[in-house]
Amino acid sequence: SSSRFLFFFSCEFLTPRMDSDSDAQPRPGLRISPLDVRFSQKKMRHLFTDDRSLAEATALVRTVRLTEDEAALCDAHWRLEAPFPAIEVLRWRCKLRDTETGRPLRDETGADVFDSEERWFTLDNRRLYCLQRCALACWPKRCVVSVVAHMGKSLQSRALRKFRTLDEGCSIMVGSALDKVPFVQWSWRTEIKRKSEPSAQDVGASGFVEISKKVSCMLRNSNMADDEGWVHLGELMQEDALKGLTEERFRSLITESNEKHIQYELVERETGWMLRAAEGKGRTRRRRRRPRCQWQERAAEAS
Repeated sequence: SSSRFLFFFSCEFLTPRMDSDSDAQPRPGLRISPLDVRFSQKKMRHLFTDDRSLAEATALVRTVRLTEDEAALCDAHWRLEAPFPAIEVLRWRCKLRDTETGRPLRDETGADVFDSEERWFTLDNRRLYCLQRCALACWPKRCVVSVVAHMGKSLQSRALRKFRTLDEGCSIMVGSALDKVPFVQWSWRTEIKRKSEPSAQDVGASGFVEISKKVSCMLRNSNMADDEGWVHLGELMQEDALKGLTEERFRSLITESNEKHIQYELVERETGWMLRAAEGKGRTRRRRRRPRCQWQERAAEAS
């Protein structure tokens, strides 16, 4: 029927080409997953222009279950209904940049290097962040949202000036230097990986006790520790006892452990994260032995 055809058109996943006619009009009603859309900037403010926080806006997004016919057509289980306008998306081969300097990468001829594939991008980064948060809450079930797809060459030049992503739009930094809000990186891929890694509860009490014992032993006996007992976390993670854990997950385990009983001190410095045993957990005993050794050496020299 005609209504079924119109609905299929709104759910189609055929990607419009950017080399379409320059006068092509935006295509509203296209439904895609927010997790298939990428960010166009490397950072963004944590508030909307009306001073509403991203968390407040995310809480207002509704998750609606699709009917069986809708689910089959859209290859999804849920659709998102947001309190803000639909995000505008475009297909784009992103310019590749150096992750440290931000400068465009160039090939041997001096030409700019672009991504090998066209991907969905948006300039509405804050709205996309909210939608990705909600879509991730439904993971691994797939969500879709209505977007406005732009086509036409004229959009390329306008969008190009605003593209500043360093990792092909996979992540974005959220915060504000003006508001003194520290920037925090958001990446739904990283979030999924983090959720799949074991927590202290998943490892189990006995399992984490074994990890804790090994860490305590390494802190006491490692040559990596400085005079105050601090060990660089990156070096500690190279030990065989911690294989299989990412540094981020290990920090979470340390934090969860300290909530029950303070065992470690964990601080972030310019050189990275540093760890040492808490007072009374081996660090002070090492400090007390040092004066005795010095006194014994002086006594031996005097005799």
